[in-house]
Amino acid sequence: FTPNLVSHAAISYVRFYNAFTSNRANVIPFLSLMIGGGDDATDYFGTPADPAWQKAHNLQFREDVTWTRGRHNIKAGFSAAHLDQYDQNAGASAKAQTPLYFGWSDMLDDHPWSYGLDTLSGKTGQFLANIQGAAVTPFGLYVQDDWKIKPNLLLTLGLRWDDYGNPNPYGKDALPYFNMVSPSGATLRENIINDKISTARVSNAFSSAQDMNFLPRIGFAWTPYRSRKTTIHGGFGFYEDAMNLGGVVSGLSLNSPNYLNLSFGAFNPAPLNVLDSRNLYGTDWTAPPPFGNTYSFPTITPTGVDSHDQVTLNGGTVLTSALSGVDTDLKPQKTTLYSLQAESELPHNLVFSVGYSGSYSWGQYASGDYNSYPGDKIVNDGSLKRLSPEWGGISLSKGLLNDNYNSLLFTIRQNYHRLSWQASFSWSRTLGFGGATNSAGDGSIADIYDAKHYYGPAAGSVPLSFNGSASYELPGKGLHNFVERTLLGGWVVSGVTSAQAGTPFSLETTAAFVPLSSALPSQGGTGTTDITNPSNAGEYLANGSTHVLVNVPADLKRKGFSRAQWKAGVFSSVGYTSTSVPTVPADSTATASGLPFLNPTGYGATPVYSNQGLNTFQGPGYLAIDGALHKKVYFPWFGKEGTSTLTMGIEGSNIINRVNLTDPASTDLNTVSSFGLGVSQGARQARILQVMGKFQF
Repeated sequence: FTPNLVSHAAISYVRFYNAFTSNRANVIPFLSLMIGGGDDATDYFGTPADPAWQKAHNLQFREDVTWTRGRHNIKAGFSAAHLDQYDQNAGASAKAQTPLYFGWSDMLDDHPWSYGLDTLSGKTGQFLANIQGAAVTPFGLYVQDDWKIKPNLLLTLGLRWDDYGNPNPYGKDALPYFNMVSPSGATLRENIINDKISTARVSNAFSSAQDMNFLPRIGFAWTPYRSRKTTIHGGFGFYEDAMNLGGVVSGLSLNSPNYLNLSFGAFNPAPLNVLDSRNLYGTDWTAPPPFGNTYSFPTITPTGVDSHDQVTLNGGTVLTSALSGVDTDLKPQKTTLYSLQAESELPHNLVFSVGYSGSYSWGQYASGDYNSYPGDKIVNDGSLKRLSPEWGGISLSKGLLNDNYNSLLFTIRQNYHRLSWQASFSWSRTLGFGGATNSAGDGSIADIYDAKHYYGPAAGSVPLSFNGSASYELPGKGLHNFVERTLLGGWVVSGVTSAQAGTPFSLETTAAFVPLSSALPSQGGTGTTDITNPSNAGEYLANGSTHVLVNVPADLKRKGFSRAQWKAGVFSSVGYTSTSVPTVPADSTATASGLPFLNPTGYGATPVYSNQGLNTFQGPGYLAIDGALHKKVYFPWFGKEGTSTLTMGIEGSNIINRVNLTDPASTDLNTVSSFGLGVSQGARQARILQVMGKFQF
């Protein structure tokens, strides 16, 4: 508009489309043959037939205005968007899910032991295409003032407001939403125990739009000395994560009574104890889904719903189904960021800086099974009865967790004649809450009613890191003779170095729960299983969650291992090596035999946690040096000399060919037979050399 008032408007549109197209004649589902135990399932045959496809659209408009007046530079803006996604999986879901056979003879005789059907309507019992769609329209506003209080002091003030919208079903034949209903006046747990949980059809995921999101921010930059060679700057601000559209609503379309989530098994109540292979296959590969399958072996006839919207089947059977709900008052995940840094220019163009940055996040999403409780399988001799038998698992995403990050960063850089180099070193700690899972901030909690039991380093976090780079141009570019300048000038040697400490991990077991009645006689049972050994028994909370941490010796070394120790096994001192594992005599127990890793004391009698702590072990570190030698030739073509350049060179990654080991092959005591517990069985990228060339003009 004017030199001090500028407006910028933009509109964008992005369309994503992804499709899977298989041979339409392939109407055979996955078949799994159980050879031995449950961990030995082998998939036979092929992939689901009929195309499955997904599409998503992202339409955005934004307007930004900048106004400069006196010492103020004011910016303000508005944004609006329409986001949608559509998943068509009718063909893939038309198949029976994972038919299991317990032997070749059963498979050849068409006698499956179990399979699942999750594509039948809860109203008609007939095929219902699995089509899910969601759409949302978010808006945003912001205003910011860069206020130059003094020539050497800049203050930035800002405020942002966001409305993340309220997702609704979208697209042709998309399934409607059915959300969980928990009556007010009691806790969710109390309503589950008293069988007051139900479902209801809803037009949106939340009770109202996500529109009360005000995010203030402040920053400053100050040069305290007249030389202007030292700068101190920092800031503080609130931020939020926009909700993932598909992640928020993905379970609402599959809740009862939309779908029948049927599990057929030989020991299930009628009619779900009738297993017929004709339910597994289509009869007409040229037809649309379900390819001629009638799902009539046996015929499933819904007769209505009970008072909680659970579907009743022919014969009066109430279908117990899982429930995936969305907290109708769920708020965006929130984070506050803060930083302070000082930078100073020293003699010889040397610049040094030291800084701190941190964050604190709260309302981080966590999910778990609310229809479970520690000790369920203990009091029910290995069976999972749940808080309420009316429902299966009840999952609900809520903002339960928080985490924090703190980091110190030191950097130094210099441009000196033909030499340019820089280096940085950082120390950081990323800590978060988690349940009995193997990583902080995992989002899936073993005991959702004790979501903050474990607190420790986040999986994947790097506590120490060093990075450096240098580039040096050999003399010769300034020679007057063209031939000498061509031969001797333009040579550049460069290199990059990266080094970092290993990432944290925990030791866990995924073994199944073993009730006390099946334990050794010396442990109070009449069976043959040593329940102190986490390779034989796990799930010590006895609530259906199998990823649990094991007890470890207090004096066990947890970090600082050499590469040789990683290859041999960092737990070699206690018997777990790359070629062997400790053994327990048949008439003994893991405790009596002195095994280092055990289930917590009280296993099978009371739900207990381990003594380990979350992510207290540290994996192998990393060191790599990359280098390059380039030669530039400047030609007087297409203009004066230097406007066209031929660059040739040789480049290398990990030029010292250091063996950078991968993380341990296993951290699970349930898989020690692979000899991977605490053993690095692989390496990252070896040395790579490449010759390059490019011409610019």
